[in-house]
Amino acid sequence: MSSRAAADLPSVWHREAAVPATRWGDGARPSRCDLAIVGGGLMAAWLAYHASARADGRWTITVLSDRPLAHGASGRNAGFVLGGTSELYATLVGQLGRPVARELLALSQSNRQHVRTVLGPDGERAEYRETGSLYLGAPDEGETLANTVRWLVEDGVAAESWMPGRVPSSLRSLGLPHAAFFPEDGAVQPVHLVAKLVRQAGRAGVQWYTGARVTAWTVQDGAGIRLTVGGDHVWAERVVLCTNAWLGQLVPALAPVVRPTRGQVLATGPVALDYPYPVYADHGYLYWRPRPDGSLVLGGRRQLDPETEATDALALNPRIQDALTALATRLAGGTVAVTDRWAGIMGFTPDHLPLVGPVAPGLWVAGGFSGHGVAMTGAVGDLLAQHLLSAAPLPQSLNPARFYAPA
Repeated sequence: MSSRAAADLPSVWHREAAVPATRWGDGARPSRCDLAIVGGGLMAAWLAYHASARADGRWTITVLSDRPLAHGASGRNAGFVLGGTSELYATLVGQLGRPVARELLALSQSNRQHVRTVLGPDGERAEYRETGSLYLGAPDEGETLANTVRWLVEDGVAAESWMPGRVPSSLRSLGLPHAAFFPEDGAVQPVHLVAKLVRQAGRAGVQWYTGARVTAWTVQDGAGIRLTVGGDHVWAERVVLCTNAWLGQLVPALAPVVRPTRGQVLATGPVALDYPYPVYADHGYLYWRPRPDGSLVLGGRRQLDPETEATDALALNPRIQDALTALATRLAGGTVAVTDRWAGIMGFTPDHLPLVGPVAPGLWVAGGFSGHGVAMTGAVGDLLAQHLLSAAPLPQSLNPARFYAPA
């Protein structure tokens, strides 16, 4: 493909769904609330949904987003609803030990139940399907993938090692010799999911604002947090920053911890594939999924140009987009019609685990999901809502204090 300006190119999900909100400055603006949530993606939406349900009318909740809702990574991903974190389970066990890895696994497993519950009868419209997922491992991933399957089964999660003969014929020539299938995984149309969360939380009284750029926060003794929103101020008893890759803009100490990383994605017209499930491959650097209408969403390959993709600039990378187009053609067994190309900005942490916890009195963060926000934000949002309302503990493995001392 030729190089072209691509800032703010919408994803296929954005073309198909919209998430309404009030523009900041249009009509009345809140000056005070019990909980202010900064951000407009899945993490903000899940937290507003869970907090409003658990508060049951006792709290006023305001969501402040600079951009349209689901504009960022939440509306620019492939919509995989997986178990675990961005690392294979065996890698996570080696990193944190079995008990902590098991705790995070259980957290992600509960995420699927949250997705089912909130979508309800809208599940089909939101393309939520638990088809399972297939992981295709590179030559050096064999032992890690085998241990992942064995330990998941021991910990009560369905997982299967597949011999080459079980892998769909169209995938056997990719040079990825190891395969594992996870029957409980699935996929969703992510903007539909955000829209449903916003509607549900809105019915519970949550106020949603776009064009509400928060530029500063100040701890006010005895009065919570004062947020600066343009020329206005909003006072909140408690504030949660859910800005993912941009957490460092409001908490400078997190700038070297949560690294903006760009991902390239494309969508095609209908193709003939011989499997219905999403596929992850090659250390997680490659992923694709067939949709119910037969079209294909495919992304990844950032390892081809990692320095260029270490950015928060929304732009297409021609080299990577060309590689994705070539792979789409190979998967389809012939020429494909590319209907959409886009990029998204993810927030990666050094250990590929999110930051969820306090960073100052009355101020929390929830972000840095390292490419697996769809798979974890529903469960994290519920945990964080319980923590804010009743001081329920948060996982220490996700505490921001593992990288720096909160103020």
